[in-house]
Amino acid sequence: MSDLKYLTTSQLNEIIKYESSGNYEKDCVPIIGNPRKHPYDKSRLILILESHDDRTVFHDFKLNDIAHIKELPNISKGEGVSLRQVQLWVKKNSWIIRSEAYKCAN
Repeated sequence: MSDLKYLTTSQLNEIIKYESSGNYEKDCVPIIGNPRKHPYDKSRLILILESHDDRTVFHDFKLNDIAHIKELPNISKGEGVSLRQVQLWVKKNSWIIRSEAYKCAN
C-alpha cells in the first residue's frame, strides 16, 4: 500500500476520551500529532506528526495501546487551514510502525 493512501485518509473526529487508570505518565510515552482513520483497519490509528520541512512522518499503531488522550490547540497552516492536534499517551513496549514519505532526488 502506498504512503499516499495513508496520508489521504479521513480526519479522526470520534476518538473516545476516558479517564485512564494508573499512572499513564510513568507507564506511557507521549506522542503529538494529527489523528487519522486507518485506511483499512478499524482497530488501528494513524498519527501524522508535524514536521518543519517537506517530509511527512506518521505513526501507525493499535487503538488498544492508547492509555490517555489530551486535546491540544489546533495548528494554523495559513490560508484558513488548521490541523487538529492531540497528545496520545501510548503504553511502553507497544509496537509502532513509523513511516516517512519523501520525494526521490534526481
